[in-house]
Amino acid sequence: MVGAAYPEEVATAVTHGPDAIAGPVINSSRGIIYTGAGPDFAEKARAAATAVRDEINALRD
Repeated sequence: MVGAAYPEEVATAVTHGPDAIAGPVINSSRGIIYTGAGPDFAEKARAAATAVRDEINALRD
């Protein structure tokens, strides 16, 4: 796990880099599941997931 819970691991992850085939594993579940709780949850969750995907793809290019 790399990130807020274990910031010292970021240097290790950067040194070793992502997997050569698949790339890094990025967990954004909280950003998606806590996007809303009302009747429009599905739409909000989809929008959040799409935004994360688009941001990842933009950084990959």
